[in-house]
Amino acid sequence: MHFTISSQELLKAIATVSKAVNPKTPMPILGCVLIQAKGDSITLKASSNELSITTTLGTKVAEEGELALHCKTFMDLIKTYDNDITISTMDNGVVNVRSGSSEANINTYNAADYPKFEPVNLDDFIVIGNETLKNMLKQIIFCASSQDTTSMLAGILIECDGGYLKLVAIDGFKMAIRKEPIENSRQLKCVVPSKTMSEIMKILSIYDSDVMVQVYNNRFIANVGDTQVSSGIIKGSYINYEAMVPTDVQTMAKLATKELHNSVKRASLMVGLNNISMLKLTVLDEAVIVESESQAGKIIEQVQAAKSGDDLQTAFNAKYLEEILRSIDDERLIMESRNPKSPSMFKPVDSDKYLYLLMPVRTGS
Repeated sequence: MHFTISSQELLKAIATVSKAVNPKTPMPILGCVLIQAKGDSITLKASSNELSITTTLGTKVAEEGELALHCKTFMDLIKTYDNDITISTMDNGVVNVRSGSSEANINTYNAADYPKFEPVNLDDFIVIGNETLKNMLKQIIFCASSQDTTSMLAGILIECDGGYLKLVAIDGFKMAIRKEPIENSRQLKCVVPSKTMSEIMKILSIYDSDVMVQVYNNRFIANVGDTQVSSGIIKGSYINYEAMVPTDVQTMAKLATKELHNSVKRASLMVGLNNISMLKLTVLDEAVIVESESQAGKIIEQVQAAKSGDDLQTAFNAKYLEEILRSIDDERLIMESRNPKSPSMFKPVDSDKYLYLLMPVRTGS
């Protein structure tokens, strides 16, 4: 193998595929990146079996070949270079990396031991705008469970039907439903691990290309430019999330998102943003009162609101409430609830593009 390439382009490619590398794997070969040089391009691959990522770079290949290198070692080395890099293999199972006056020799692994997988070529992908999918994921991914990575709650439901793309995430304490219109007539429904979608979100920040998605042979495929992500899907029936949305609400309040978010952030200073901290919310005719109290002190915040229906006294986990409010990009929101023991809904005043559901916590009083 012998080729020369821009160090920055190579670094971006390694950083992309490295998201599929499991640094704790007991199999050394799965801690590697596979590099294949052929024709006018090089292809980088990384796989943890459940998640595989492939990306291709155009460059003139003087000598074709393939090799496997320890991913972190190789990436850390490439980070130190600013100019073009020449990579070539030697006869003793070592790869030579040269840039300017710098030269390094890295031991390789047997490329034949690397998991065999090839990029999928399909003609019926569903196309989603880069910014559209990236923003949708940012607004729901925190609602997926991070505990049991094999359960349905650790996945994100992806539904495409009737010209709309819908993403749903639930972890047992909170739920997010996010939808956007897209130009598509095809149908798609699958549950993809939230880890996969988190890595796709990072890739969308590196590249500007739109996303093409599809399910093929029980794997979720996402193409972003010359990069392809292939992931296993979570099998089984997803939770009937639509039945979880309350319809007979008794309290509704309209208020400014930023004002409520700032009040929650200030109130959280007394209890911290963690899994056990709690904030009390009281919905009155013209205001929502946000309260917190701990050994550190007490804060009472008042946010102007327009209420209809009954007064409401409830409490939420401070971290979960702050995450939801941080993700809402509309100026005004609606808070709705059936009663203090029921989950509360948070949604925009002027659209139905998203909905959050948050379970209350017991106050002990």
